[in-house]
Amino acid sequence: MVLSRSGRAVLWDLFRQDTAFLPSELELHPETWKKHLKCSCQALSSCDVLIITVGLNEVFKWLPTGHYLHTTPRPQWVNPALWEPEVLSVEQNIAFLSEGIAILRKHNPNVKIICSLSPVPLLKTFRRDEHVVAATAHSKAVLRVALEQLSKTITEFYYMPSFETVMYPGNGVEVWEEDGRHVTRPIVAKIMSLFERQFCHLVDSDMSGVALSSSQPQGIDGVEGVA
Repeated sequence: MVLSRSGRAVLWDLFRQDTAFLPSELELHPETWKKHLKCSCQALSSCDVLIITVGLNEVFKWLPTGHYLHTTPRPQWVNPALWEPEVLSVEQNIAFLSEGIAILRKHNPNVKIICSLSPVPLLKTFRRDEHVVAATAHSKAVLRVALEQLSKTITEFYYMPSFETVMYPGNGVEVWEEDGRHVTRPIVAKIMSLFERQFCHLVDSDMSGVALSSSQPQGIDGVEGVA
């Protein structure tokens, strides 16, 4: 429970992003949770393509159940005895993602999966022995290796190199916004152009639709780095 800017007490769901409710609405929470799960299941079981972006490797485990939280818990909001920080290994990331994909394909056997790595760096780290820049580099490296392994071993699982597009854009390209964490609109356009070339082909001549290619692309066009 936290205080909102208006001074009212607000409850936050630690397992769903940006989900808050008033204490008086607590009895309604189980019903909204069920509705959320039902809608998620319907979408995931019927989609043809699922796009996943992994971002950070520092997580927080909810000790009563062993599940991981969607956000950073703050000691003044959540009893520190109920959670602990954890840095996942390459092997753990591969295992968790593989398990999730197996569950998904149990209900949606033909779904194709495109996975990318977010270039957005850590804002802070709980690793007292590491600078946030070093922690970010470690986080991205671990996740990138995990995705590489999955793309080699799981069928219809494709890696989209948006991370590399940002980190190695070529000369004369303005990459970051003023906050130093989010990429510029030209870079976003560059990534989307790459996505279309790598994964899509036109369904009809007026470009009213696209379809996912059935084979893993063998290379990326461009003269410098990732173009």
